[in-house]
Amino acid sequence: MQNQVIRPFCHVITVFAFAGLAAGCGEIANPAAPPPGASGLSLRADVPLKGTVDGVYAVEFAGPTLLVTGQGTGNATQLGRFTFEYDERVDLATGIGTGTYELTAANGDTLIADWTGYGVPTDDATVLRIIENATITGGTGRFATASGAFTVERLFSFVTNSGPGSLEGTIRLR
Repeated sequence: MQNQVIRPFCHVITVFAFAGLAAGCGEIANPAAPPPGASGLSLRADVPLKGTVDGVYAVEFAGPTLLVTGQGTGNATQLGRFTFEYDERVDLATGIGTGTYELTAANGDTLIADWTGYGVPTDDATVLRIIENATITGGTGRFATASGAFTVERLFSFVTNSGPGSLEGTIRLR
């Protein structure tokens, strides 16, 4: 009789043991990580950065180098309306330019990027098509830890020292 009572009880213990084992075999949580949904937890995701730019540029020949500075305005996702400052150094022997962009959103947050680019002739001898591949290096405010990349394609008029363009890429806000 005692053996008959113990046997069903053993089955109950076995079922609970297997249930515990199955529950423990799920995803292993990192004990050092904050729990999902905890306040302050930021998602790291690439989001589109797309917009327009329009600037005015000053050009100075310095020996085998062309120095360009510029400023302008634009409108882009993640930034809204913004202003920008631009500097460039072009090696006239290779035609390759390098420089920085500082984009400033309406609230004063800045996005900073280093870039490398080149110019391509157009059908109009007074207009150059410029392509710049930028790497986001950070900024201030909500862009302090930003990363990502974007490409600026713009036209540069030698007559007006200005021109419109577009920017497109991704930004990761952490």
